[in-house]
Amino acid sequence: MRIRREPESNYFAIFHNGKTFRFAINASLPITQLRHPEILDCAITAKCYADCPWCYVSSVKEGKHYSNIVVKAREIFGNLDLDQRPFQIAIGGEGEPTLHPDFIPFLKSIAELEIVPNYTTNGMHLSDEILKATKEFCGGVAVSCHPHLEKVWRKAANQLIQAGIATCLHIIVGEYGTSEKFWQIYDSTDGIYCYVALPYQAVGRAKEIDVEPEWNCFFREAMKLTPSDLAVGAPFHSFLLKHPEIVKTLGISMYDPEILSGYIILDDDYKTLLVSSYNQIPRGEK
Repeated sequence: MRIRREPESNYFAIFHNGKTFRFAINASLPITQLRHPEILDCAITAKCYADCPWCYVSSVKEGKHYSNIVVKAREIFGNLDLDQRPFQIAIGGEGEPTLHPDFIPFLKSIAELEIVPNYTTNGMHLSDEILKATKEFCGGVAVSCHPHLEKVWRKAANQLIQAGIATCLHIIVGEYGTSEKFWQIYDSTDGIYCYVALPYQAVGRAKEIDVEPEWNCFFREAMKLTPSDLAVGAPFHSFLLKHPEIVKTLGISMYDPEILSGYIILDDDYKTLLVSSYNQIPRGEK
């Protein structure tokens, strides 16, 4: 268990068994932007072989692995007091993290800093060694459900589940038919910890499309089913602000994601903390 407190942000939180319990110190006032995010997205590579046409960070197989990621992690987090470190980091946000030659040492170093590492993967490169390290060091794994890699991600999800690892599925909703596909996946898989709907974003290689009809379709079905193992990605925030009936029915926490989280790329400029992987501007300089 870990506890964090930032009085200047009206923030108090307890992290226990992978869950964050968050409170406003003064219940009559909102929590404001944290000086030190409670969760941090972290990119360790720009390399990926999935070649997704909608990739919002335009990852390619020629992308580079970032160097000295273990040293950088120890410098960034080791110089913070424990109550300033994030509870968790989500490794991904750019390339495929399991490709990095220092992926396993990186997981170990993060765990030694009393931060829970999690990661997102396309499932193409899981090995027995990675599964063992994941079980030992990680809180959980999110598997990206790309339609052109369906056999791959289904196999990867099964491997993770059989290894006793908390497994989430990330499913992008936006293009025509993706809402129906989400619920097909939901009905055809077992042992999943959480199903996460991610909004299609016209960033990187993703083309501009009209997403709201499909989002509306998805949330109509979600409101009928009210599944307890459903989560939605933070970039849905602005859409959900316009639909309080969805928020109320599904019990969605509506904290501005930029208040609680951040994004860092462990490249040569790794000390720059960004707002998010979708909006790569320095925090506090909007």
